[in-house]
Amino acid sequence: MWKVFGVEGTVPAFSEIWKMRLIELSKRKKERERFLKMMEESEVRYLLDAIREVNVFMVYLPKKYGREDLLFLKDFVVKVTKAAKMPVLEFNGVAQANAVIITSAEDENDYAWRRQNRTNWLEAEEKRLKSKEDGETQDF
Repeated sequence: MWKVFGVEGTVPAFSEIWKMRLIELSKRKKERERFLKMMEESEVRYLLDAIREVNVFMVYLPKKYGREDLLFLKDFVVKVTKAAKMPVLEFNGVAQANAVIITSAEDENDYAWRRQNRTNWLEAEEKRLKSKEDGETQDF
């Protein structure tokens, strides 16, 4: 059975369990209020890097957070994780490799970019074909 910080769960729930357990395990830490505010505003996603066999927890913070905030959150998460004295993620009692990525950068929408450029390419191609039909020649 899968466990995140000792709590049984399923893969789709890993991110929520991880976030909940970090908040629970941070009860006696200094600067907890700052941590709670950041976690409240963050979005946590779980993904598996199947090539490297690493379980990844991605923490997305709003853009308003700067480098110092990211470093604070990193240090805080490391501190809480070490103090837990249990694996972050385990399967049938065996600890699994894991990583945490913290970012305030937004993902680029590759689909929108490709769609826009495909439209531009199609318009240019239609213009080229139309000019060819009208008898104009184009040198390449």
